[in-house]
Amino acid sequence: MAADSSSSKNPIRLVVGLWDAARNWWECRKKKGPKVTPDNALSLSDIMTCVRVLAESMASLPLDIYQRSDRGGEKAREHPLFELLRWQPNPEMTSYELRLWIFIDTLLRGTGCAQVIRDGDGKVLEIWPLFRAKLQAMRTPAGELVFKYPAPDKNKSKSKWIYLEADEVLLLKAFGSPGVFSPSLIDLGHDLFSGAKAAEQYTQEFFTNGNSFSGTVEVPEVMDDETFQRFKADWDEAHSGEGKRHKTPILEGGAKFNPSKLNHQESQMIESRKFTRAQVAGYWRVPAHLINDLDKATFSNIEHQDLGFVKHTLRPWATNLEQRARMTLLSAADKAEGYYFKHNFNDMLKGDLASRWEAYGKGIQSGAYSPNDILRKEDEATYEGGDTHFINGNMLPVDVAASKKPEAAA
Repeated sequence: MAADSSSSKNPIRLVVGLWDAARNWWECRKKKGPKVTPDNALSLSDIMTCVRVLAESMASLPLDIYQRSDRGGEKAREHPLFELLRWQPNPEMTSYELRLWIFIDTLLRGTGCAQVIRDGDGKVLEIWPLFRAKLQAMRTPAGELVFKYPAPDKNKSKSKWIYLEADEVLLLKAFGSPGVFSPSLIDLGHDLFSGAKAAEQYTQEFFTNGNSFSGTVEVPEVMDDETFQRFKADWDEAHSGEGKRHKTPILEGGAKFNPSKLNHQESQMIESRKFTRAQVAGYWRVPAHLINDLDKATFSNIEHQDLGFVKHTLRPWATNLEQRARMTLLSAADKAEGYYFKHNFNDMLKGDLASRWEAYGKGIQSGAYSPNDILRKEDEATYEGGDTHFINGNMLPVDVAASKKPEAAA
């Protein structure tokens, strides 16, 4: 405690301490090798694959608005937000394109953003994507959250900035954070992604500049500098680079070539790339078969991996967006009337045709579904009378069975 108090009273020591801390932080960040940032992360094939799998999977899921009632949750097709989120959020984009934008920005930069345009009554008219890198957050003296964003046309607008209130910006955060924005997942996985980038660059350089005669050249006598440089330049010119592999070397002056016994497999280059790719996929929680790693894949375990992908990867993202959309897009009256958002995973969880109809048959026999309910799930036309629910005649309610004598029940 005494040391802390003395240092706090000494401005020079305090400044030096802060400088040392900043320098240590910078040295940790300034590591050798390629630096992967949110701006260049998609140049790494492993990240591109995982981001595409996650963003495209989430953007393709139907997102609808529902309303709770005595009969359970029902789609609120008459609500204005149903058309915006299900099909077209603005005149120039589909719902898929908007959500794809938001999720890619979320996965790379930690937070996805969209502007919510309302009329004078607070009704949502349009939703447009925003660049996370350009959006700034601030607090008013009263503590209210306000966002600042560059004006679309700086030449004609009176101000270079537009200011948006909290309910005019839809945010999707990738990671828990006390701040308005989430830290970037790319920055959090800096060491992993830098190693993956280095491995990818090494592989590219190896095959670009590779030499099929990798090894050492043994000469009987010591070369002078001029002869050594000439021999080295001639060798590189003849046998290194694209289109020069597998040529037969012609040596002179008693020189002897000793090929290396190491090959790609023995140097574990391929295994290293597979391990790195598996690590990157695990970071994003993407199953191996979705990044074209089929070494241990079978028909049975792929189906279970797909189910695990939906349960443990996509469902948290879906819950995140559903709750954020409810918080930002719905008015207090909408929330009071029981409106909420929900993704539909039915198409993604559908099995083969035989399995589906076996399950549908059990649903009809138990009275849970009517024939028309099944047809609607399959996007087929319904028929008159198909809304009747049936139940197996051999089954009786528990209270009825208990009140009857055995012979009467039989």
